[in-house]
Amino acid sequence: IYYRLKVIGKAGEFKYSNVLVVRRNQTKTPVSVMPNPANDYVSVRFFVEQESIITIRLVDNLGKTVLLQKQKASKGINIIQLDRLTKYSSGVYSIQLFVNGEIATQKLIISR
Repeated sequence: IYYRLKVIGKAGEFKYSNVLVVRRNQTKTPVSVMPNPANDYVSVRFFVEQESIITIRLVDNLGKTVLLQKQKASKGINIIQLDRLTKYSSGVYSIQLFVNGEIATQKLIISR
């Protein structure tokens, strides 16, 4: 995405700023998390282009990894359920999904 500003003075004169390039960090692996907020379990839905070994990491708001799980994902849409969330305290967490060298992140709220 390219941006530049047009600044218009009081007398009607104008000047353009330098062009800025904004690159969106798009990942090939979109992730959805439901339900969110969660209480006991959460389903992580994602798409992979080929059969892969994926890593799911649950990180608390202090940056500490509280869950690390590896498993096989088949080509196409996958749904993985993370159970027993009641053992974690209420708060905001990040679910990180590592697939073929890419990282996709979604926020998760655990509430009681």
